Parts: sequence; C-alpha cells; structure tokens
Amino acid sequence: MKEINHEGFVELIVSYEEFIELIRPDNKEKLSSYIGAANHKLIYRGQSDSNHLLIPSLFRDVFEYSSFTNTFNDLCFCQFAHLKSFVAGCDTNAVAIPNDSYEFREKYLADYNSSAAYDSRSWPDKALYELLGFAQHYGYPTELLDWSYSPLVASYFAASGVISNRESSLDSYMSVWVFDLEKKNLLNDHRRTNFEVINIPRSLNLNISSQQGCFTLVRQDINRNQKITYADKRIQEMRLLPDLMAEKRQNGLLKLTISNKNSLEILEFCDSYSINAASLFRGPYGAAQYAIEGINKNRFASKNSLSIKGSIPL
Repeated sequence: MKEINHEGFVELIVSYEEFIELIRPDNKEKLSSYIGAANHKLIYRGQSDSNHLLIPSLFRDVFEYSSFTNTFNDLCFCQFAHLKSFVAGCDTNAVAIPNDSYEFREKYLADYNSSAAYDSRSWPDKALYELLGFAQHYGYPTELLDWSYSPLVASYFAASGVISNRESSLDSYMSVWVFDLEKKNLLNDHRRTNFEVINIPRSLNLNISSQQGCFTLVRQDINRNQKITYADKRIQEMRLLPDLMAEKRQNGLLKLTISNKNSLEILEFCDSYSINAASLFRGPYGAAQYAIEGINKNRFASKNSLSIKGSIPL
C-alpha cells in the first residue's frame, strides 16, 4: 500500500487484497481510520479512470461549444433552458417528473431566476433538487455528483466502467472515493452553505433506490463578472470537493486507487453480494445491461488474456 497526500484528500494505491479488505461492508472501522471518521458514516463514488477529478457532469465540457456561457450566470441559464427541454421530453413520453404541479411549473420552470448573477451560491434552487436528481439518473448533465452509501456499489461502477470501455488498458487505474459525512457541516460557514449531501425521495427513481444513492453539491463562489474558461474537458473556475476540503483544512476525503487488472475480480466479488447490473438497474433495461455486461467481461478477458471465475472467456 502506498499513501500519497494531495491537497484536499489522501490517496491510497492498493493491491486487490488490500482493496477488498478496505471496502468490505463489515470493515468500515479500518477504512474510517484513514480519514478520521469516528462514526463510520461514509459515502462512496466509483470512477473508472483514476485520473478523473470529482467533476459534476455539467462542469465538464457540455457547453464548451456555446458563445452564451461566458459567466457562471450564463451557464446556469443554459442549464435551466435545457432542463426545461428535459421536462418537455418527459411530457411527450407521459413520464411523471418529481413534484409536478401547475404551481411548481409556474414558480420554478416558467422563468429563469437570475439571482445567480448576484450570488452564485443561490443556484440551483433547493426546489429543483428532486428534478435534477431524476434527470441526472437518466443521463442529463447536472451540478450534482452521484455517490452511494454502499462501497460495493461504488466498486461495481468503477470496475464496470473499465470493462465497458474498449480503450481501457491494464496499465491504467480506477478509483473509489470515500467521504466522511461527519465533515459536511465543517465545510459550511455561518449562514453560508458551501456543500450539501442531498438525499432525494426515491419513489420516482428506482435506480437511485437500488444503488443506495445520494448526491453532493458544492455551491460555487464566483464573482458575477468573472469569466469561466474551458480547458482539459472541464470548467477551470468551478470549485470541487477537494478544493473545498483544502480551503477548510479538513481531513475526510480518501481516494482508493487500484489497477485495472483487478476489474474482473472486483466485479466477481460484488456479484457475490448480488451487486450487478440486474440488481442496480431495474426492469428490462437492467436485464439488458446484465447481458451486455457479460459480453463486456468476456471481451475484456479475451483481449487481456484473463480468465473469468477460473474459465476461459466465451
């Protein structure tokens, strides 16, 4: 095990055996000791590329093409306009959106609230959380970042992302991030919210229920006249969770990094706890993903001369 101290978080580069020992659901005490999580209240996020930062999808290069996203307020306006198109798409397909009512649409979806131009922390409105979470779980880019209360769910998403990417290399690494929920309040100022953990009702979103999911939101603190710039597939001015941890000098964010060589073993371990595509994605879509995942496993194993549960790939 190799420990590296970064600005805002600690990274552990681990072997497969060390990784399993740390993410086992019955062994939170050992994992918690690395970030001072006294009460073992943790959330987890899996990423198939260890080089990727904790960047919400909206803050990547979604609107890089647009000449109307020069400031944070511009970005929020574009987000609002396209969120309305998501709602229109739901209407076309007779899909119910969270909190839907005439009053909700008139108050929060009829017109853009330009308060973000004066106070960047005001966006997004809390009334939109459920809609944003619903949209995110169906692929729409938002300011929210997906996490899970289950270390196995996060591990599954990291490993499945590796085997589904035909460009994945055994020389690269995936990661599972761990955050201590007890540190949440220490990231906020008196009467000023910098960071939120969002648990939305799950009745309209079976996926988030199956995945034991939640979201985090880092509220931005940007001057109304400051320009935003796109570089390296992200908006450079957006404050991320490690930035906030470093700013507040808090210890409570950990990154477990493990070789792609172990992705099939990790998926097998998760499957032994019934964590797989069929259990995490409901309905026919989950069944299809489960079958596709089998194809991806065999392709990955064949490409890299690996075995699957002691067998050669089909």
